[in-house]
Amino acid sequence: MTEQDKVQAPGREESTTGLPAPDKEQTSDQPAPRFAHKKIFGFDYDDSDTIKLLIYLVIGGTAALFEWGLFWLFNHYAGIHYEAATALAFLCSTIFHYFLGNIFVFNSGARYKKGTEITLVLLVSAIGLGFNLLLMYIFVGLCGWHPMLSKMLASAIVVVWNYLSRKKWIFKES
Repeated sequence: MTEQDKVQAPGREESTTGLPAPDKEQTSDQPAPRFAHKKIFGFDYDDSDTIKLLIYLVIGGTAALFEWGLFWLFNHYAGIHYEAATALAFLCSTIFHYFLGNIFVFNSGARYKKGTEITLVLLVSAIGLGFNLLLMYIFVGLCGWHPMLSKMLASAIVVVWNYLSRKKWIFKES
């Protein structure tokens, strides 16, 4: 770094890394900005919980199809035990669902910083996975039902937990 490069703008501090320190405005506790309105085909549905729920169900349906397809591949073709196949498929679909949900339904960062938000989503999803595995054990292990039918029924039940927990605890705008 040359002497000329070391000259800083007045009021600008340098961090210990040699890079300019962030502006004080960036690190202050200012209220989060209002998020862009959610729109589909020009229709603004940001204030409609009914529309958001319907979109969530469409996204959830897409994620469920994705999860069921992966479950079928893991269980039927790869020969993975139904509980392990459930966990793997659930993890993949949770990531898929998180991104689509943030784009179309929830305002990511509205309540928590991104790292906290992702941690909470994974925690809620882990609890949902626990419900899913318990239901799979009951339906397949105890009742002897077909694994794919059991997977579909378990998913339908767990979607209620996923939506309500995300809406009320994670993405609620305070």
